Amino acid sequence: MSFDFLIDIASDDDTAYAFLQERHCIRHATPKCIFCDRVMTWVKTGRGRDLTWRCPEHKSRKVRARSGSFWQNSQLSYSKLLQLAFFWSHSIQNKTCEEFTGLQNKTVIQWYQYFRNVCSHYLIQNPIMIGGPGVNVELDVPLMAKKRYNKGHLVPERRVFGGVCPDTQEGFLVLVPDSEATTLLPLIQEHVHPGSIIHTDGSASYKSISKMNVEPPYIHHTDNPDDPIKDVCINYVENYLTKAKNKFKTMCGIQGNFVDSYLDEFQWRERFGNTGMDAFNNLLLHISQWYPTP
Repeated sequence: MSFDFLIDIASDDDTAYAFLQERHCIRHATPKCIFCDRVMTWVKTGRGRDLTWRCPEHKSRKVRARSGSFWQNSQLSYSKLLQLAFFWSHSIQNKTCEEFTGLQNKTVIQWYQYFRNVCSHYLIQNPIMIGGPGVNVELDVPLMAKKRYNKGHLVPERRVFGGVCPDTQEGFLVLVPDSEATTLLPLIQEHVHPGSIIHTDGSASYKSISKMNVEPPYIHHTDNPDDPIKDVCINYVENYLTKAKNKFKTMCGIQGNFVDSYLDEFQWRERFGNTGMDAFNNLLLHISQWYPTP
């Protein structure tokens, strides 16, 4: 992690704003007044001295620089926002981020969740598809957490449906309520290309799917066309799921209502976060795509 880079881009608000402009994460076109069509001028207003455009004629007409952007509802400085994005991208834990930024715990938690929302939005817009005609795909649906009591409350079990293509090392993860065929089939159709050779542990759910005569065919096994599910070693998907589970353990547990977003973050990082800087650059890219600014 390069703190020198962070210092260079977030040393002050003007520098941080210029960097966000360069990455198309905030408005870079000068607005015009809606009353007189004059080009607005650059001023700093408010207690936080926020960067704002103001009409030289109609001085009450102002446009905040962050209006319409991912950051529009935040009162934090641009330098603090960049610091948060940088630390999240580098998987810096909340406590350490608090110490470096001087921000409260609840603020760090909230912004880390906002960044996970970026991951979720990207995956919704670009669903993960693996496999292809004649390409092997491994599927599994293990328990990620068993049902238990915690401080007098029942914590439900968490089951995750996962798939991996060994050839490309690409995978997907989806939180599911059960492992019934009717639950898994739509997810196979959503995430596995037709014609893929699917390998499983041979459970009853997969056997049921093989009898549903799904068109186009998603499961093939040329050796035995009557039993297209091939029960073989599924080490790749088991390793993928274990990697995700271990990631969650380092976070000291996850609240149930946030599990989906953490799964999305894991999948997003697998594709776009090979390094902390990769994650940072891609986070800003996907923010700019989600919130395009003039």
